[in-house]
Amino acid sequence: MRSLNIQELGLNLQNWIKEYIDSAQSEGVVIGLSGGIDSSVTAALCVNALGCDKVIGVSLPCESLQEDIDDAEALADILG
Repeated sequence: MRSLNIQELGLNLQNWIKEYIDSAQSEGVVIGLSGGIDSSVTAALCVNALGCDKVIGVSLPCESLQEDIDDAEALADILG
């Protein structure tokens, strides 16, 4: 099994996000926050890559548990 350097992988992903957004001449990104791990990690990587002023989180409460909505809101508060 291969060994992953998680810190290096995170930095590589953040660099890729920044380069991609810059090449698209975009002002930022919009992330759907479900409260789950996928959207949480994506939001954190984008905030680290672009800064919180260039990331908009949108809650996705449709048929969601209140706990998931609470998690999404807590993440948005933490990330700014």
